[in-house]
Amino acid sequence: MTMMQKINIAALVSGLAAFGWYLARVIPSFIESGADAAWKWPMATSLIGFVVLLVVASIAIAVRDEGIRDGAADTEDERDRRAERRGETWAAHVVQASVFLALALMFLDQPTFWIANTLYVGVMLGGAAGLLIRLMGGQADG
Repeated sequence: MTMMQKINIAALVSGLAAFGWYLARVIPSFIESGADAAWKWPMATSLIGFVVLLVVASIAIAVRDEGIRDGAADTEDERDRRAERRGETWAAHVVQASVFLALALMFLDQPTFWIANTLYVGVMLGGAAGLLIRLMGGQADG
């Protein structure tokens, strides 16, 4: 497994952990108070937590990676580049769909809660989709 694949796994796990933490905080608040739920600080905290987790995991991976210690870089072939492009493409499609939906919610004068959460969920799902496709080696045709 290449270092980039390890970092992709770390990004996926970190993102899911941060997103899960956010949902565990916001869903109970939403059930009690609807769109007036306290979501801003949990969202900011989960985003910061994601970045911190990913940085710590990436450093740990780099420290433990034999290729880096030996001075040998991971080699990337055409399959890796294709998987990277395909993953980025699918991630972009999901994010674009969420932005379009958020704009529609804005035009319909929906509460900020729905707009922000549409964007947040779209970015997290897009990132997860892109990472999964990269990890599968770009096998998802489309």
